[in-house]
Amino acid sequence: MMAIAAFVFMVESALAAPSGVRLVSSSSCQIIPVKLGLGMTTQIVLEQEPKVTLYADKKHFKIVTNGTSPRSLAIIPYFESSELDIFRGPKGDLPSAAALANDLNRSFKTNLFVFFENNNQLMFELQFVDKSKADYILKVSQSFNGNCNL
Repeated sequence: MMAIAAFVFMVESALAAPSGVRLVSSSSCQIIPVKLGLGMTTQIVLEQEPKVTLYADKKHFKIVTNGTSPRSLAIIPYFESSELDIFRGPKGDLPSAAALANDLNRSFKTNLFVFFENNNQLMFELQFVDKSKADYILKVSQSFNGNCNL
């Protein structure tokens, strides 16, 4: 019976989101990890239109909105090729993709605050992962229940 329940849960989970879409539910008190891959855009889809986004590293992260889809934020990591030179080995080659993602994450991981009407907010941590593990679309269910003291 337990095996059947586990199988049903796995099937329901697989059907809950299309491939490439990660679903998260969060409140103002939780930090939502956003898994970014170098050379990829990740889209965050929100239930409400954000009013303000705040993040420190505007050189390495571009956050773009579009008038036709105001509830979406596109997160684009950006590096000049010369900035990656610090990660090159003695022979001038870059580390493996996974090792480079770890190096980028250690050096450039940052946070993102998204504010909505009524001073509601969500907190995100922009982190680097290997491209194969990056989020294509992160769909966020928001709950602002007042349990978080901001």
